[in-house]
Amino acid sequence: MPVLPQFRQAHLEDAPAIADLLVRAWQQSYRQFLPASFLEKLNVAGRIGLVESLLRQPQSQTWLVEDDGRLLGFVNTGRSRDPDVSRRTTAELRALYLDPELVGGGLGSQLLDKALPPLREQGFVSLNLWVLENNQAGIRFWLKHGFKEDGCHRIDERDGTELKQIRLHRLLNKAI
Repeated sequence: MPVLPQFRQAHLEDAPAIADLLVRAWQQSYRQFLPASFLEKLNVAGRIGLVESLLRQPQSQTWLVEDDGRLLGFVNTGRSRDPDVSRRTTAELRALYLDPELVGGGLGSQLLDKALPPLREQGFVSLNLWVLENNQAGIRFWLKHGFKEDGCHRIDERDGTELKQIRLHRLLNKAI
């Protein structure tokens, strides 16, 4: 049966469903990048606070895609947290996750399309995101949507594993 996506902005009461999807997405998508011990410890109760803080952040927007009330994915954007860019004009895509069974079916592109116009309306002219440098599938997705490497790197440590990330950047007025 084809998915009939419905998009809406998230509310605080959506935090448990978003946390559940986030845990499942991480456990599936990052199993080749993160230690199994770290992924096994992830749980919904432990992620609800993180999701609630994301939803409460000023100028943060979270869009959901649902089918008949079932959460299929979400995207979160906000003002860039990077110290080397203009926080006035640069937004950050902080998260875009789908139900692991639905990856590759076009919903990620649709979520991204939903997130961009409000950023433009808020006066942002560019958008950054961070991705694991060895996440080739993720990088291909972002490149397809007009992002380019900007030369910035960082290392995040999770459960004793160093995760090398690259920053991708795109202009918001650019049509893809």
